[in-house]
Amino acid sequence: MKLVLILLAGIVILAFLLGYVGFQEQGYVKAAGSVVVVAEANSTDGNIIAYGSGFMVSSNYIVTAAHVVNDTVLEDVDVLVIVPGVGDYRATVVYLGDPEGSSRPDLAVLSVPGLELKPLKLASNVVEGQECYAIGYPWQQYVEYGSLYSMEPKITKGIVSDEREDTIVTDAEIDKGNSGGPIVDSSGAVIGVVSYALTSQEALANHNVAVHVEQLKRVLEAIGVKYASPSPAAMLDEATLIVLLAFTAGALGAILVASKR
Repeated sequence: MKLVLILLAGIVILAFLLGYVGFQEQGYVKAAGSVVVVAEANSTDGNIIAYGSGFMVSSNYIVTAAHVVNDTVLEDVDVLVIVPGVGDYRATVVYLGDPEGSSRPDLAVLSVPGLELKPLKLASNVVEGQECYAIGYPWQQYVEYGSLYSMEPKITKGIVSDEREDTIVTDAEIDKGNSGGPIVDSSGAVIGVVSYALTSQEALANHNVAVHVEQLKRVLEAIGVKYASPSPAAMLDEATLIVLLAFTAGALGAILVASKR
């Protein structure tokens, strides 16, 4: 009886781990549903001046890059948050960092009452070499779809090639329009906010810089915006999961062999 209970417990653990791996693989895809277009519009005629990306971080709050909405300090420029296929929402800038990232991080926080999207969680750790995904609305999406209101978010895969105190560097492909969008891990938790691409003189092509998630947390805490972090289980990296799966499968195999003797 004791052997049967151990076997059943092992099967439950194995099923959980396999299910969690499936969840991890889909997490970054689901995260795309919380990514929006952030646009500057002429307050007189409504024409779009420029745009970038952003994401829901808390109820009624969107995060983007400061340089995406920097022109809103002018009286004739409004900020619109566009959810393609749904519509647009008038936004208010409640925090504006430094677009150059020198004195304050290249981050902006927008208040968007009435916007109902699932907030993305903010990762508890970033590891150099881990897989990551850039999600946003790059310029080629606009060219393909012809309208900010009908685009679909693009997901590009890369790795964290360098982690610094305030930024992370990734080779995930980004383009004009990605700025302000999230860099997420495989579970869909945010590890950075797209800021800019390094020039060919500074680094190899396709090395892009994002504001570190810890910088974002500090900004949100300073202005009183709540955010959520993943559960401890969601923090398991791929290597740990493989070890756990192998150990559990091996233990179950050993129990089955022993039960037949």
